[in-house]
Amino acid sequence: KKGRVLMSNLIFGYSKEDKNNRNISTTHLYNDGGSLQWIDSLNQEQFKLNNQQIYGGEFCFIEPLGKKNFLEIKLVGMLNLETKDQQVYDIDNGMTSVNTTLTNLFQKEYNYQTITTRFQRTQKPYTLTLEASLQRSFLKGIFSNGPTNLARTYYYPLGAAALKYKISSSSRFNLRYQTSIKEPQIQQLQPIVNNNSPLELYMGNPNLNPEYHHDLSLQYNLFDQFSFTSFFANASFKVFQNQIVDNQTIDDNLRISYQPENAGLGYQGNLYLNFSRPIKVLSIKFNLGLNGIINERNTQINGVENKELTQQYTFRASIENRKKKIVDAVFGTRIDFNQSTFSINNSLNTNYFSYVAYTDIKVIIAKKWNLNSSFDYKIYADPTFSENIYIPMWSAGISRTFLKANQLKIELRVFNILDQQLSVRRMNQNNMILESRVNTLGRYFMLSARYKLTQVGAKNPNAEFNIQMD
Repeated sequence: KKGRVLMSNLIFGYSKEDKNNRNISTTHLYNDGGSLQWIDSLNQEQFKLNNQQIYGGEFCFIEPLGKKNFLEIKLVGMLNLETKDQQVYDIDNGMTSVNTTLTNLFQKEYNYQTITTRFQRTQKPYTLTLEASLQRSFLKGIFSNGPTNLARTYYYPLGAAALKYKISSSSRFNLRYQTSIKEPQIQQLQPIVNNNSPLELYMGNPNLNPEYHHDLSLQYNLFDQFSFTSFFANASFKVFQNQIVDNQTIDDNLRISYQPENAGLGYQGNLYLNFSRPIKVLSIKFNLGLNGIINERNTQINGVENKELTQQYTFRASIENRKKKIVDAVFGTRIDFNQSTFSINNSLNTNYFSYVAYTDIKVIIAKKWNLNSSFDYKIYADPTFSENIYIPMWSAGISRTFLKANQLKIELRVFNILDQQLSVRRMNQNNMILESRVNTLGRYFMLSARYKLTQVGAKNPNAEFNIQMD
């Protein structure tokens, strides 16, 4: 029957991760008077093996109801098998012994089956979709030592509703609401201590339940092909039921232990705006953009409830020329603002900025010669940290093409001309203010050759094959 669809899919996935590492640390603990109390030393060899297998299939039947309506019935079944084997050995005076506390084999099985009924109506200028599902989930965990094996079954009602509306030939509007399930990860379930950082210990929780997500999203797109004006807006709001968060316990020696728990409700909002428009009189095009993320969650610190609110905003602006036959130039800036607040420790509340000004210029100085240059100037400013940091980064290059069809391109490029050797990252998470400074590669040169094989007289004249050596 015309419009009727019968479809089936099979899914298979496999991954393996094998990690071997040596964990060596020495921690000196002092009292308030500055006297050394004791020394905590660690010398271990750790072997971690993770295997994952995914099997699944779906069966879908679509029946047309008249010319504009469709009814779909889908059956989905998935099986996820994971194994995490952790073996830890203590080394003392050259002698190796098994650490039974940190050694464990954990096997996780997660499978679910979903039956979905979906109705879709397509009629100019809109498409309406309504969807209802019932999902059965089964979570099983087997431990080689420690707690009793777990086996739980869950039933979840799921749904979705979507509206796509074409306002005009140049603009459209989309609205969607859906629910979903996120099961705990294997490292969140395994009740074995991870001591890779001796002052920040992590232990899984086998009593975790899956998260239930609500996601509402709104999208608007506008592009005028006559004025080349564009505007894109995306907004979403998410609610997390049974949200999994890392609760903290801080002992007298300031050692932090993390353990995941289901914490009730969590919220997250996202906003993306972008507007661009040419100014014909000046023969330029400007672009403005804004990103925003708001995240709220509830955690516990030593049994006391703590509400965390984080906000991140990014503003972007750039100007570029429209006539690019000789010069192609872009000038822009980016401003990042981050704010974190905590209900039980206001001293950790932070507001910090970072600024970037950049330019990219490409100049055709002859028929086969090109010059290019890029410059970034990064500023990290925040009174919470000890100092402001300024990092200028400049790179430039010159290239020439050879042969009849410019098939060979030779380029000499200099990176980090000002020989800056520092990368900075600042953030506030888990009630800690963090600044990371990493030494990076200084000034260096690169000579590259690129050869393009063009199929002369072929049906597709744009077919290329590139060979590049650096």
